[in-house]
Amino acid sequence: NYEATTSYGLTVEVSDGTLTDTATITVNISDINEFAPVATDDTVSLAENAANGTSVHTVIATDADATATLTYTITGGNDDNIFTINAATGEIIVNDNTNLNYEAATSYALTVEVSDGTNTDTATITVNISDINEFAPVATDDTVSLAENAVNGTSVHTVVATDADPTATLDYTITGGND
Repeated sequence: NYEATTSYGLTVEVSDGTLTDTATITVNISDINEFAPVATDDTVSLAENAANGTSVHTVIATDADATATLTYTITGGNDDNIFTINAATGEIIVNDNTNLNYEAATSYALTVEVSDGTNTDTATITVNISDINEFAPVATDDTVSLAENAVNGTSVHTVVATDADPTATLDYTITGGND
């Protein structure tokens, strides 16, 4: 088993009945690719305004073969080519943030294949997109009438306002003209 011992040093004694000699024989064990890599699923977060080149996550993978060299490839979930992966390290980075938008997609489930040249495993890396407050609220101007003898607590008007950020919570405050 190469993973336990990579070589054996043997000493062999040769005798002619009277005289002897010894020889050292080294037996090197050749590693064979007998184990598949094991890749770990993970979930990470990424802001929707992440710049190109931003590191997203490094895929965790192992291989019980002592000499295995792992390579990483995104094989699914990357239709907009938003992400790329370093084939040697497994680091996922933002490749093209043009379509990285919480309002369009709140998460991506990337399928990453890890290969040791013979055997493969896949991991699902879920990238949850975080919404950022990128849009200002829009309040609608209006004119209303109110009787001069209206009692305290009378409803005057409901201000109409919107915000294109789906996670925005709007707060209302009178900041002027309430003398």
